[in-house]
Amino acid sequence: EERFKVIMLYDFYGALLTMRQQEYIQAHYLEDCSITEIAEEHNVSRQAVHDAIKRAEAIMLELDKKLNLLERWNKERALLKEVIKELELEKVNIEKCHKLVKEILADGGV
Repeated sequence: EERFKVIMLYDFYGALLTMRQQEYIQAHYLEDCSITEIAEEHNVSRQAVHDAIKRAEAIMLELDKKLNLLERWNKERALLKEVIKELELEKVNIEKCHKLVKEILADGGV
């Protein structure tokens, strides 16, 4: 979902946005406020809020194109789910778990 993607991008790159962009993204995506509610609270136009949110989204997407943190996070999460699945088996394949963990760490993971 697009909303989840923006929230994840904000987790990775939010600190690099201006304070105003951070406030608007938090209010809109994390607190589920409408653009109108944010505009009224900050005494600005709806267009100003909309533009700031779109600019912040564009900045975070551009950063992620360069740093690729969201894809790496998704890949690591999928690999960790495989490790958990393997560990839940009655006969754990230690070699497979070791290989999966090495793959996570090879990408500069966690």
